[in-house]
Amino acid sequence: MAMPSQYKSDRAREKAFASYDSLLSRSPVPCETRFVDTTFGSTHLIAAGAVEAPPLVLLHGLGSNATGWGSNIAALTDRFRVYALDTIGDLGKSAGTRPRYASGDHARWLNEVFGQLGIETAKVIGMSLGGWIAFHFALAFPNRVERLVLIAPASLQRMKIGFVLRAGLTSFLPGAATVRSFFRYLASTEYGGMPDWAIDDVVIRWRAGRAVNEQPPIFKDTQVSALHIPTLVLLGSQDPIYNVAKAASRLSAVAPHIQVEIISGAGHLLPVERPEVANAALLKFLVLRTALSSCYPLVCSAIR
Repeated sequence: MAMPSQYKSDRAREKAFASYDSLLSRSPVPCETRFVDTTFGSTHLIAAGAVEAPPLVLLHGLGSNATGWGSNIAALTDRFRVYALDTIGDLGKSAGTRPRYASGDHARWLNEVFGQLGIETAKVIGMSLGGWIAFHFALAFPNRVERLVLIAPASLQRMKIGFVLRAGLTSFLPGAATVRSFFRYLASTEYGGMPDWAIDDVVIRWRAGRAVNEQPPIFKDTQVSALHIPTLVLLGSQDPIYNVAKAASRLSAVAPHIQVEIISGAGHLLPVERPEVANAALLKFLVLRTALSSCYPLVCSAIR
């Protein structure tokens, strides 16, 4: 049986892949690409960093792919072996399989990827919809996740109708003008905007892909409170997707053990808008806190 495709035609897929390769050639660090097999189809990924370094898995947002971590990968590979995945069914090079959000298959897919890569446990970062996937993976397979970072996670709050309408319009009419306008809307007023080559890639990708007609369900309070893995949630102060203050308040009320950091002067695209600030927050949580916790028993022993 032929695998489903997220692209409208073979020609559309070829254009999207050529644009993908062009972006990959801009990588600030040496990287390699590979495919791993899962029961949901082949999964493509970008790997970078020392092979012996601790593993870090990155999950991108909806309508994107692994090349979207270009502003962050250099900082992260300084300490980790990074595996940036192309989510199945999205606009990368993985299989076109699109599981229903309520099926639990995204978590099962990611668990299989871990197995194929020989990863027992890893730190995981998810951006937007990637945050939604990472969250449910951590709930389903908590022993796989050492630390979890959710960046502007989708479905933390009900999405604003304005965002839903603008996202739908841009997906339906993905021209350069509408795409640029939509990404200005997603970002903070302080962001200078994406470069032309990045906008061109989004236009090619979105014109090539089939629309997604399902929204991921909102996190339940019981699910959030049940997440006991060390977790950092990064939010942009000007994110237009939902009310950021209410989202942060909800987390504080339901799961005070989850660390929440709001980055001022950033919108939904905060890793791209303010990469230095975002990278510093990520490394502080993923590296420094781990180092301090591992050193603590030694300090106690010395005191005794």
